Amino acid sequence: MVTTFKAHFDGKALIPDEPVTLPKDKPLQVSIIVKQLKRKPKTEKKAKRRAIWELGKNPVRLGIPDASENHDKYIYTGF
Repeated sequence: MVTTFKAHFDGKALIPDEPVTLPKDKPLQVSIIVKQLKRKPKTEKKAKRRAIWELGKNPVRLGIPDASENHDKYIYTGF
């Protein structure tokens, strides 16, 4: 029987990212494959830096009157 699922390691144990059905009290063999995160294209990074610069330049002109109070929201989640 082969079961494949996504998980993450919290420093002590593997935590499944989704419900998993495994036999209880049975020996298991575990293989680990570390997935590489995909890098964002440079053009997307440049666009985000430009948006951050524009936000600091004049957020009201961009239609964001609450930018000074919620700047983290706009920087990390977008507009």
